[in-house]
This record gives sequence, C-alpha cells and structure tokens, in this order.
Amino acid sequence: MASLEGNKILAAVLLGTTVFVTANIVTSDFLFGEHGHFEASAHYPVAEGAAEEGTQVAAVDTGPAPISPLLASADVAAGEAYFNKRCTACHVNEAGAKLKSAPNLWGVVGRNLASTDFGKYSGAFKERADVAWTYEELNQFLNKPKGYISGTSMAFAGVKDKDRANVIAYLRTLSDNPLPLPAAQEETATAGEEPVMETPVVEAPAASEGEAASN
Repeated sequence: MASLEGNKILAAVLLGTTVFVTANIVTSDFLFGEHGHFEASAHYPVAEGAAEEGTQVAAVDTGPAPISPLLASADVAAGEAYFNKRCTACHVNEAGAKLKSAPNLWGVVGRNLASTDFGKYSGAFKERADVAWTYEELNQFLNKPKGYISGTSMAFAGVKDKDRANVIAYLRTLSDNPLPLPAAQEETATAGEEPVMETPVVEAPAASEGEAASN
C-alpha cells in the first residue's frame, strides 16, 4: 500500500511539473515571439520618425558663418603672423616671386580659381575655374579645404574660426588694388516694435476781422 501511495504522489508531482513547464512555454511564445525576442512594436508602439533610445543623430555640417561682417574689425597683423607661420612653407605672397609647391597668393582676393601660371592645379580646381575668390568663397574653402572642394590636393585641415577673418583680411592686402571690404549691414528695426505716432498740433482758427473782444 505504501508503494502505491508513493507512486500516486510521484505521478501528481510529475503532472504538476509538466503543466507548469507547458504554461511557461506558451506564455513565452505569446509575449516574446517566435525567436524569444521581445516584440516591442506589439505592446509599446513607437511614434513614426522617432529616434530609437540611445541613437545619436549625426549633425549636418552647414559650413562656417559668414565672414563679411567680421572683416572690418579683423586684425591684419595677426593674419600676417598666422600666414608666415602656417602658409609660407607652400605659398609665396609677392608678385613675381618664385613658386614653391602651391600657387602664389599675391592678388588672390577677387581673382578666379586656377587662374595663375601654377601648373599643378587639381582637376577639382580646374572644374571651378570660372568661380572667383570672393571673401565668402575664401571663408568656405579655408574652413575645410577638402570638405568644400572635394578632390583638391591641398593637404591642409583648415583655419579655425578665430583666425580665419584675420587671415582673409591679410590676404586682401596682397594686392596693388585691394578689393573693397563688404558694405556694413544696416541695423534692422526691433521685431514687433510699433512706430511712435506723433499727435498733430491743431491751431485755433483766427478771429474774424472786425470782431471785438468783450470787456
């Protein structure tokens, strides 16, 4: 009898275990899908276009801010010092000077790209030969040469923001007839400010001829 009772208890335990395991498998398939991965979209919908948690959106490089407003107050001496330290290994800055490994920058402001007698311009420069070196063109190029003109052979990382206006102001002086600085921008009225209306002065009509004052 004791053996029979023990077998019944063992059978009950096995049955309970089987039911428990089966229930867990069914529940797991329902919640986590075919491969055991949580189906987030089925239970926690994500708004269309929203970035996933932890994902960083790459910043769009829009280039440097306009340089023209800074040129009038730029430090030409600081620009010359920068040029002498960083640029003279490749460039010369005097009319008719013997070339080094890069074009002569005398008269660079205002002239067209690839327009000197330097014979080693890259194809990227030659394709833009009709573009002039304006102040803003120089600003864009000196900020990041290879990023602005893809294919240029100029192996230079670029001039930092705090130095670029000074360098361009100095390059402007490398000419017998420097290109005029950009005109200063006029100040605009404060947004939303309403003009002040002046109250007109109304003069009293003159007394009719012959009219006497009462005493």
